[in-house]
Amino acid sequence: TMWAPLPALTLWMFRRFGWRLTWAIFGVVIAVVVTLLSWLFVRDQPEDLGLLIDGDERGASAPLDEPGYALRDAVRTRAYWLLAFGAALSPMVSTAVVFDIQPLLGARGVDADGAALAISAWSVTMAIMAMPSGWLVDRFTPGRIIASGVAMQGVGCVVLVRADATAIAAVALAILAVGNALAAAAIGATAARYFGRLHHGAIRSSLSRLAVIATGLGPLLFGLSQRFTGGVDAALWGFAALCGPAAIAALRLAPPPELSARA
Repeated sequence: TMWAPLPALTLWMFRRFGWRLTWAIFGVVIAVVVTLLSWLFVRDQPEDLGLLIDGDERGASAPLDEPGYALRDAVRTRAYWLLAFGAALSPMVSTAVVFDIQPLLGARGVDADGAALAISAWSVTMAIMAMPSGWLVDRFTPGRIIASGVAMQGVGCVVLVRADATAIAAVALAILAVGNALAAAAIGATAARYFGRLHHGAIRSSLSRLAVIATGLGPLLFGLSQRFTGGVDAALWGFAALCGPAAIAALRLAPPPELSARA
């Protein structure tokens, strides 16, 4: 929730100091704060704090006994690519919307302040969903969680098409945030659970690489939609259409055959 005031604060700083000085200030603050917090609080594995990965039923003091899929083996499984699909689609949609929220809503009569409030609704919802998302991952199959998250992102895109007021835009962004939180929580935990942690860094970084590529594609698709159709509605409908088959595919997510007995 600490990020909730930042969109409005950023807008105020743009107007007061200009965008160049604002980004310079943010760059210094982020470099100092993130580095300090990472040094103080980041740990290598949950067992260092007496915790377990989501869904793991071993005792906290039990020895690790996990299969360790190498990346080259993981990419040969259907589970990896189903996770990759969800890992890429979610940031593609959210980045496109967040990056272009002012022109998107401005075309519908919502001013910059309203756009900032909508982004605040997105960040607050993401924060609120952090805890229940982990709880849900512990109690339901990851395929259902990911499918629900992707489907909600599709719904959020449809609502955003009709967002001609700040309140509607905030609801749309909140729906997107719920979908983002569910998908991210399930994908992160499932990658560790399905493939083990021996090569988890390589596997997780490969999924992150696909997600980063997708973040670049989202705004690009918005730009192409704007150029060829005069607006971003076509891109939003396209994202919603992609979320449908992605959600259906996620329902087929299952552990690799060698791990079926363990998951």
